[in-house]
Amino acid sequence: MEILNPKRMLEIGVFTGYSLFSTALAMPNDGLLTAIDISRDHYEVGLPYIKDAGLAHKINFIESPATPALNQLLSNQDEKLFDFAFVDANKTSYNNTTSC
Repeated sequence: MEILNPKRMLEIGVFTGYSLFSTALAMPNDGLLTAIDISRDHYEVGLPYIKDAGLAHKINFIESPATPALNQLLSNQDEKLFDFAFVDANKTSYNNTTSC
């Protein structure tokens, strides 16, 4: 991750935030990590650790199924593209997710 030095990242499928934490930690301080998951409850399990590490300002959490959230992000003309995307969600829907 540090080699890429991404400023804008996307993570689909957060669960309790283990990879989200690691990714945010590796990003520059001014980076933005958009995280999409269907369960805010799962995300909030790891949120105290994210806050304690001072990483919360880097994360934009969206509670939603991936496809509608991605379509919404893509329809926003002001949004810039992502430097890196990590998909760890509903594996049976990967084809739908990657076609957005």
